[in-house]
Amino acid sequence: MCSHTNIVCPNHEGGFDCTPFCNLCEGEQEFCPSCELVTYEDWSNTYKPINNHITEEGNSFETYGDEVNFVCSQDNYNVWTEMDGDNGVYLVNGYHMVNRINYYVTEVPWQEGDDICITICEYVTCSCYNEETEEGDPDCDKCYGDGSYTDWKD
Repeated sequence: MCSHTNIVCPNHEGGFDCTPFCNLCEGEQEFCPSCELVTYEDWSNTYKPINNHITEEGNSFETYGDEVNFVCSQDNYNVWTEMDGDNGVYLVNGYHMVNRINYYVTEVPWQEGDDICITICEYVTCSCYNEETEEGDPDCDKCYGDGSYTDWKD
């Protein structure tokens, strides 16, 4: 068992209708978001990102102008940063500036001590990649000859 703070399973909102087949809490009515969140959908269902009321397009906020000003006016525990990393794109709790792509603001705050990282996509070297020529196979259905592709997580 981890030492993080558990939260009520959002699939059942604390009800006793939870079963061992629940993809988040496995029948325990609570789960640890730091250890157990694995997909963007799990994150979205748990933390409930708000809609962007400035552009009225989606639920992410830009890194400049009125949108970032709004994000900065929010409690840090409700702010999340989508970041570009060496091996993919990740969604992490808190306000970060380095490698930022977008911000999200959620209805449900993360907790002190949480270190949450959701993988949005991974950059993958294709099996057809030839290190000697530094090229991929032009007939490859995964990378189309680039030698790498993006593996989007569901």
